[in-house]
Amino acid sequence: MIKSLADTMLAAIGVFLGTFIASLFSDKFNPMIFELGMITYSIYVLIFPLGFTMYNEATCYNNLVNSFEIQRKRFNERLYLENVDTIIGNQIKNSEELFQWWFRVVFYA
Repeated sequence: MIKSLADTMLAAIGVFLGTFIASLFSDKFNPMIFELGMITYSIYVLIFPLGFTMYNEATCYNNLVNSFEIQRKRFNERLYLENVDTIIGNQIKNSEELFQWWFRVVFYA
């Protein structure tokens, strides 16, 4: 998620500079060219990097959680419940909170 966010931010700087330079090449500064470039890029970011990437990340996360629950049930059949809880501890809860935090940071940034 972080790499995708960094790539998107870098591309945003490129679009900003590109549309700014393009608008300067006319006789006088043309804000319409600049606005059109920035609006087009904003729509692109909402659809592709944000929409598709975040949907994919959420789907992968849900699949991982479901897979872990299946494995946990198998461990419960072979080990005592206390042993399973001791082995797992708070790792899953902490990982879930961290994922949720980063998901919100990337989504709203």
